[in-house]
Amino acid sequence: MSWKNNEEVSKLEENLLKQVREELARVDTKTSILIAGFSVFFSALLTGYINGKWNPSDVNSFLQPFLYISFVFILIGAIFLAKTFFPKTLHNVSEDPNLVSYYGNIAGLEEEHMRKKLQWTANNNAANINQLLVVSSIVKFKYKNLKLGIMFLAIGMCLFACIFIVNSFLH
Repeated sequence: MSWKNNEEVSKLEENLLKQVREELARVDTKTSILIAGFSVFFSALLTGYINGKWNPSDVNSFLQPFLYISFVFILIGAIFLAKTFFPKTLHNVSEDPNLVSYYGNIAGLEEEHMRKKLQWTANNNAANINQLLVVSSIVKFKYKNLKLGIMFLAIGMCLFACIFIVNSFLH
């Protein structure tokens, strides 16, 4: 069984690449929804502060340090969510300079050189496996940051809510 000529392996590569690209779209959608929710929360706080209807100093002095800690957790969560939109990408996992798996591998080349690189890639069936490796690592990076973002946001928001519940009983 030859690796580069095996039709079943090629089909599997294409199927996995399709699934990974779909997962990439899902993680971006999930992150967008969470950032939108965070934006609503942040906007409500900012609006209350600007209108003078809410001020962190309105919170009981005993609870204020916890309030600022909740802000730090929420900010860290937002940073992790934002990182999902800027993954570190390796466009060519292979060491071979002839491999073409992304447009960046051929951008700026002369037509003849581009054709040779494309032919080499097609003959060696290397593009899909390279893209599978690259896109899979991007999905893994994004999900890691999404999970961390959710965790920090959840801790920060729960602490924030608890502070306001306790504060309402103290006033």
